[in-house]
Amino acid sequence: MSRRGANIGNRVPVTRPADERSIRAEPGMKTKLPTQQEKLMYMLERLDEPLYMGPKGAKQNVLFEDSSQQMATETVTKEVKAYITKKQRNLKPVKISKPKKIPDLSYIRAICPRKGFFSFFVPVHQQAFRALYDIFMGADSVEEFINIAAYCRDNSMINPHLFLYAYSKALLARNDTRGFKFPALFEVLPDAFVNTVVIKQAQELSRLPEKSRKVISANGPAMMSQAMDNPDKAMNPDVNTGSGGKGQPLIIGRGYTGRDFNPENRMSYFREDMGVNSHHHHWHLVYDRTSSQNRRGELFYYMHHNLIARYDAERLSNGLARLKKLDLACRPVLEEGYFSKLTLANSKMAYAGRQANTPVTDVYIQPDPDANVKFVNKVEVEDIRKHKDRILEAIDTGYLIKREVKNGKELLTKLELAPNPGALDDPGIDLLGNVLESNHLSVNMKFYGSLHVEGHILMANLHDPEGHHKESFGPVGDLPTAMRDPAFYRWHKFVDDIFDHYKQQLQPYSEAQLRWDPVKVRDISVRTDDMPGPNVLITHWMQSDIDLGRGLDIKRNLLRDGPVWARMTHLNHKDFQYKINVENTSSSPVRGTFRIFMAPRDNEHGQRLYYIQQRLLFFEMDKFAREIPPGRHEIIQKSADSSVTIPWEQSFKTLEDQIKATKQEDKNTDTVCGCGWPQHMLLPRGLPEGMFFDLFVIVTNADEDTPKKGGETNSPEVNPTTRVTCKESLSFCGVKNEDYPDTKPMGFPFDRNPLNNKGANMDSPPDTLKDYILPDSNMKVVEVQINHQPFTVTKRGNGAPDTMPVMPPQLATSKRTQNKPPARESRESLDYFNDY
Repeated sequence: MSRRGANIGNRVPVTRPADERSIRAEPGMKTKLPTQQEKLMYMLERLDEPLYMGPKGAKQNVLFEDSSQQMATETVTKEVKAYITKKQRNLKPVKISKPKKIPDLSYIRAICPRKGFFSFFVPVHQQAFRALYDIFMGADSVEEFINIAAYCRDNSMINPHLFLYAYSKALLARNDTRGFKFPALFEVLPDAFVNTVVIKQAQELSRLPEKSRKVISANGPAMMSQAMDNPDKAMNPDVNTGSGGKGQPLIIGRGYTGRDFNPENRMSYFREDMGVNSHHHHWHLVYDRTSSQNRRGELFYYMHHNLIARYDAERLSNGLARLKKLDLACRPVLEEGYFSKLTLANSKMAYAGRQANTPVTDVYIQPDPDANVKFVNKVEVEDIRKHKDRILEAIDTGYLIKREVKNGKELLTKLELAPNPGALDDPGIDLLGNVLESNHLSVNMKFYGSLHVEGHILMANLHDPEGHHKESFGPVGDLPTAMRDPAFYRWHKFVDDIFDHYKQQLQPYSEAQLRWDPVKVRDISVRTDDMPGPNVLITHWMQSDIDLGRGLDIKRNLLRDGPVWARMTHLNHKDFQYKINVENTSSSPVRGTFRIFMAPRDNEHGQRLYYIQQRLLFFEMDKFAREIPPGRHEIIQKSADSSVTIPWEQSFKTLEDQIKATKQEDKNTDTVCGCGWPQHMLLPRGLPEGMFFDLFVIVTNADEDTPKKGGETNSPEVNPTTRVTCKESLSFCGVKNEDYPDTKPMGFPFDRNPLNNKGANMDSPPDTLKDYILPDSNMKVVEVQINHQPFTVTKRGNGAPDTMPVMPPQLATSKRTQNKPPARESRESLDYFNDY
């Protein structure tokens, strides 16, 4: 085979008659029909590579046969057949036909060019997203959907990132694709998760035969390098002899994106975690600004509130103070700088960095045809101030101004936020959430603006506010990267404070609203696997491998296929169980909703938090319903079954193994469909010497909590067909096409200020959480301790072979193997808390 003919990825399409273009099996070649999961899944593999250019899948045997004008050349066809024959693999052809109606993509190209950038926060890009999504939803069958998707995927008018968002949203929304198992976003879009140096390493390794490759140490925070001798181990607290195997030490490396001289970089393992950023991306995909899911405005508030509370717990675990809100309307100086070191593979533009102490100013970037930017990007600080003031005025006055247009006339009416401030039901938080998120359900976007989006766009462009240097936007301006930037959390703390300002206008929950008389919580504890005593939780580091070759266009050829492994190191914890001792004092069984929350006990100074402070730090751990017979019973719930989390996202390889094992469409109820907080980040890191948290449980009436429709419950527990193939976070993501599966206000009972001294006519609120707990009631709290084990490193399976060597990180930030270390004050900390 000629050198020219050996490369699959560099062919120029030539149109040929359909009978010549069909890929047929060679004599002796076996064929096997792919499953629907495979057809849909492999559309997402190597997005920058034409669909027909080379085989897909772990065995490189899934072939897309395109009978439309976008067609492989005869040379490529021969190469593919020769490749399959040589590898002795079963051919899995996917027949692609010309769509019944060719979609008009010119409008989409005009506002979001193929080689430009795409951001979910840019309004015109939202329009492009909706237009392409509507095209996908218009397909009358799953076969036609695949044909249209194949036509759009490689079309010169469609941006690959835009295709990913619209295609993924359609997979979530279409009834005939419900239950599709998404491959991990960090394998589909690795350039949004691993830095440019790692991408370069992957491209270099891909040119080697598979047997000659190494595993890349891909992420900086808490990163493990190869096992190596270290004469300085006495000075390096994260070196543990024997933890690397065969008596060798393992070294926890530091981050690519920052050094320890900046205390904020202790949080990089959280901010840059792949699961955390995938969660943010997927939630906004499910709840894009045009969707009308039940209580979506309230869910916008609640999901982000939990995120901020969880981040504060992590900060306290690292010796840092709680978040300070960032009010952009005051034109502050943005103290935190951030440089992601990520590069967009499609546009070849790096996410821009931001210097520390950057002043907040207006953003006004005019169209730039040379950079494929054809719209004005404008956000003025005065607009943010104006919209903030109008929203706060609405909260203080108790009503929003609703705008409607009927028969060409504009009608303005008053809409009460809280018609009954003392009621359990709270419709105002949903209205306010829609206004703050500025989705299409906002009652008056013209008046209240797009505060949340304006903040993201402003922060993402402060490095080049007038576009003089033709810089791309920063990571806070894109969904899969926004949570990497420290400014994201400070901005959302500001947004969360607006929500809490509204919540403070409501009356506290009465004792009758909090109590559920038949049920008493007598005792609660947690039991960690392999731990002798109760109420001790353990966190540690874990290594997981991802295949970068599934998402990168790395110019594969017939002689050099196979995975390119990168090793990610992230926080994890030992599995544990909740044991809740409850008593049903009635004579008949009842159904109870168990709500479990956690919050730090102490502030950054080691002082006990007052309840009014701690209330805002509670984050949900789990929520589940159980039947409680009369008498005393112990309820056991596994941490892995949390309603908040999903397991580690499924890789392409995991999904392929599932299909191979079942030999049919997978019906595993534990399959992950994508939306949820990552299970490995369920617990905050804690401290090596132990960090104390309050674990709170309240049991409420599940019959009242469950939404009813037509007289019947639509609870997923009662009607399991609502999630036959998906394990998603019900607390953060709800249920598709159904009401949110809990009628109580989200965050109950911590979403409102407390009743003063349990209803007494006194001015002071309860001092601590213990004072808030009603005696002999359906609620209880227990103190738990989270111990972090910095030397414990476990490895997830189903990745690179154990025999494959590991490349040490190229961008080390401190020399740890010198015989003579530098002075202590000039060295970097080797663990996140050790020096503090």
